[in-house]
Amino acid sequence: MKQVMPMLRRIMDDCWIAAQDAQCVIYHPKVLAGYHIAEKLGVPSFLAMALSAYSPTQAFANPILGGGNYGAWLNRLSYSAALKAVSLPYRNLINAFRKEKLNLPKFNGDDLTLHGKPISKLYGYSTQVLPSPADWATHREANTHVTGYWFLPTPDDWQPPQDLVAFLAHGPAPIYIGFGSMATNDAAATTQMVLEAVKRSGRRAILASGWGGLAEAGLGETAHRDDVFRLDAAPHDCLFPRCAAVVHHGGAGTTAAGL
Repeated sequence: MKQVMPMLRRIMDDCWIAAQDAQCVIYHPKVLAGYHIAEKLGVPSFLAMALSAYSPTQAFANPILGGGNYGAWLNRLSYSAALKAVSLPYRNLINAFRKEKLNLPKFNGDDLTLHGKPISKLYGYSTQVLPSPADWATHREANTHVTGYWFLPTPDDWQPPQDLVAFLAHGPAPIYIGFGSMATNDAAATTQMVLEAVKRSGRRAILASGWGGLAEAGLGETAHRDDVFRLDAAPHDCLFPRCAAVVHHGGAGTTAAGL
């Protein structure tokens, strides 16, 4: 926390510089400055994230806590409890930012209401995967909008590496295996387990090293084998249609692309 807090403050200060003359603020809650900058500027704000953590419902518990069903009362309570717990460590940081940069009074703790109205919330997932619960039609959640998945366009100048093109062309469709932003304490052991699973399956595979979920060192010469190809990264919309299956970590973006 001693290392992270100064980093977060620098991010907040940079956000304030970037937001000058903004007509609205679209922010993820992890960018702590978003709500407070919108308050200072007096402009509309939109909370945007890939899971519905800020819209209480009786239908299921807060996705941050796993999204299970513990009954209507506990389901709804889980939202306020979870959000207070995750925001509490940053309260002093936020209040210092409000005082020193924005000249605002101390934060009252209600980041779901701004300018006297409920915050507009944009959730980037598909209602085919999670239908919107009926109680979101109430006045309090009338500003909750499920937009469908969000995808970045593939850069016009992106070209797949020639060795990847050759691997895809010379054999049946491989299985994509990648754990994206999910790191591990022992990437080498995870890599060996994945390689053993590929061997047992008798299938070809593409292994994406990601942020540390798979160890490049543990892959050895696999990038040059007929059955396994090591990949740093590639646009999912270009790669996944060429694969037989996708084994991944459950991150929102990879889930969306896989579906």
